[in-house]
Amino acid sequence: MARGNDLNNKKKPARVADGPREPGFARSVGETMGVLLRPLVPLTTLIVLYVGISYLLWRPLNGESGEYESSAQALLTEKAILAAFDANQRPPWMSKPDYMQLKSEGVKALKNHSVFDPNLSRRFAVLCEKNSWIERVREVRLRYPAQMELELDFRKPVAKLDRGTVVDRQGYGLNLSSDSPPARDLPVLVGVSRKNPAIGKLTTEKTVVDALDLLSVVRDTLAKTPGNLRVANVEFKDSMWRIATDRGPVILWGAFTDDPPIDEPRTREKSELLRRRLCEWNPALLEYVKVYIGQAPVKLRAQVGAQEITTPPSPARSL
Repeated sequence: MARGNDLNNKKKPARVADGPREPGFARSVGETMGVLLRPLVPLTTLIVLYVGISYLLWRPLNGESGEYESSAQALLTEKAILAAFDANQRPPWMSKPDYMQLKSEGVKALKNHSVFDPNLSRRFAVLCEKNSWIERVREVRLRYPAQMELELDFRKPVAKLDRGTVVDRQGYGLNLSSDSPPARDLPVLVGVSRKNPAIGKLTTEKTVVDALDLLSVVRDTLAKTPGNLRVANVEFKDSMWRIATDRGPVILWGAFTDDPPIDEPRTREKSELLRRRLCEWNPALLEYVKVYIGQAPVKLRAQVGAQEITTPPSPARSL
């Protein structure tokens, strides 16, 4: 009985087969793949969001069959192109026929082209810059549906050669008569060219470029002096530059170079000498100013007393 009680009170545990002490092959592969794929979950989420947003943005252009139902709305019309040109006001020195020709070329190049053409803006900018009146295309913006914005910089006449060609600040020949109203009062560049540059082409003569650079320097200096002087002509003769003003003295500049003769002031110093002399004396009383000499001597006109004054420039003195 005692043995029977012991058997009833102490139940033996069920025998269960022991599992493997090390993880099996399938479990190892699963854990390894989990470690590798877990970082890809955020990336996959971003890709799905991107695809979904892209689809929603481009959906208005796509039909159920995948064809472009609204592609016609992306094609530039003549009206849209002309409106973009009209936003750039025609400069007064540019003739109406030249402006109409430019607009006509633009319509021909852009009409019925899609705003989604990735190279259309660049091709059109290159075409515009071939026009003799366009200095730079600032920006061409194409937007859906068939919208266009255009920003142009037009070439501006700044001088005319004694041979008759009107040029801009860089030396490009412009389609403008030298005796036309816009060019009538332009400074004349004398003795700087052997031939006229072709319309729409950059001059190849260094003396023309130098004359335009000197003109810019002198204009900036005159703007800082009394008298409202204007440059009448810039002449190059015997390796010396001479600038005549309309109501003031002749400016004997000398050499115009970054490396002048040792006895000449540099360009910046000459500009300052000129400014000080014109502030010191009434420009209308002066016959000339020699800025290629350190003391910048001036000569008074005959009615005042024809004499050359070589005292150092002093901004405190005036007439």
